[in-house]
Amino acid sequence: RLCLARALALEPTILLLDEPTASLDFRATHGIEELLLRLRSKYTIVAVSHSLAQAQRLADSVLLIDQGRIARTFDREALYNKEAFFELVKDSL
Repeated sequence: RLCLARALALEPTILLLDEPTASLDFRATHGIEELLLRLRSKYTIVAVSHSLAQAQRLADSVLLIDQGRIARTFDREALYNKEAFFELVKDSL
């Protein structure tokens, strides 16, 4: 939370977040996610997450990165059918 507060104090136009809730408990994660949902109307947010559940809660779109390149772009709806999503991912690699 401190790192996020420090970044926001600089009044950026884009927030780049790498695993913004890593090592946080459920309550803290929920608080950060709620904050990010409120901030997305003011900022462009690019976040890295290995959590499909978090991507479902926060993402407007998802980019699959393979060896440093965008292998595929998914819209929010593609995330809700896990089996179909993982098939698409498998076919993209």
